[in-house]
Amino acid sequence: MSEARRRFIWALEIIFIVLFVIAGTAPILDYTKRESLAYIKEPTEQNLNALRAKKNEEVRAHLMYAFPFGLAAALLAIPLLSKKKA
Repeated sequence: MSEARRRFIWALEIIFIVLFVIAGTAPILDYTKRESLAYIKEPTEQNLNALRAKKNEEVRAHLMYAFPFGLAAALLAIPLLSKKKA
C-alpha cells in the first residue's frame, strides 16, 4: 500500500471515529419533550413509564445512527492493521 493511500485511509478512519462519537452522544433535541412535560405536570407512574420508554427509544436511535460509522471505521482499520507492506 502506498504512503499516500495509507494516509488517506487514516484520515477517513479518524473522520468515521469522530462521526461515530458524535452520532452516539449528540442529543436529539425535543425527542422526549412531550413526555417530560407531561411527567412534570402530572408525575404519575404511567407518565414516568412513557418517559422511560421514550428515552430508551432515543438510545436505540443513537445506536442506529452511530452503527454505520462504527462499522466503516472498523472495516477501514483492517488494511491499516495488516502487517504486509506492499
